[in-house]
Amino acid sequence: IGRAVKRAYVNVVALQGGDPDVKKAWNLICDVSRKEFAAIYKRLDIKIQERGESFYQPLMPALVQQLKDAGVAVVEDGRTVLFVPEDSVPLTIEKSDGGFTYDTSDMAALRHRVKDEQGDWLIYVVDAGQGQHFRLIFSAARLAGYYNPEHSRVDHVGFGVVLGDDKKNLRRGLEIRCVSSICLTRGSRGPNRS
Repeated sequence: IGRAVKRAYVNVVALQGGDPDVKKAWNLICDVSRKEFAAIYKRLDIKIQERGESFYQPLMPALVQQLKDAGVAVVEDGRTVLFVPEDSVPLTIEKSDGGFTYDTSDMAALRHRVKDEQGDWLIYVVDAGQGQHFRLIFSAARLAGYYNPEHSRVDHVGFGVVLGDDKKNLRRGLEIRCVSSICLTRGSRGPNRS
């Protein structure tokens, strides 16, 4: 692993641990993103309640402990994992260095949305490449008692994976293409509400 990737890992753990300097830098990055998102939301004439991944950060330590106490998650090779019946590869709820993963934040978000916000139907609109991940998250959430399919519903709506010219997952520059796509499909006056 390269030096930049190692530094990124160290800083993610520091951010999750509440390091004030790292948190300040993160908030500056988020502010820039919010400004750009606001322009897109205005063009689409939509309003959102922000619940970024960092919103769930304070909920993650208690979630990990709760899963351990319930006997749903176990410590294996220094990390906390959760096995679901459908798969032999576990979800990693806490890494051996104390950091959290997307599995952790997705479990915390689902639990919060169903238990605290009383959501009765959660729809995850995420690229199709994440389908297996969400099947496992939904299964783990049922196993943990975070939601009951008889009382609430969770669905993943996949929209296909955006690939670059090299046929690899495209991230860089995607935001410009999305904004351009919105302009082309919606016209310069914004969304057509008819």
